[in-house]
Amino acid sequence: MATQPAPTCARCQSFARYQSTHNGQPASLCARHFALCRAILRRAATTALIVGTLLTALNQGDILLAGDTTSAMLWKVPLTYLVPFSVTIWGALTRAD
Repeated sequence: MATQPAPTCARCQSFARYQSTHNGQPASLCARHFALCRAILRRAATTALIVGTLLTALNQGDILLAGDTTSAMLWKVPLTYLVPFSVTIWGALTRAD
């Protein structure tokens, strides 16, 4: 009885766990290349834009409207967008098959 070879990534030949498309064709991808594929990044960016904007308005809206920006906002606002972006990618990587 022959064993099936482990699937390899269509881009880097490492172990592939995810199925996606590469150059319009179905392909097996490793976690890194799956997370960086255009569809996942587009979904993550859209989620970050919508959720990040809503959370920024809720959490920092009064400060932004008053024009009293603080140095803390230089890290708070980008993190407010980074969190939903990261969660969307993590969700895509850990989805149930």
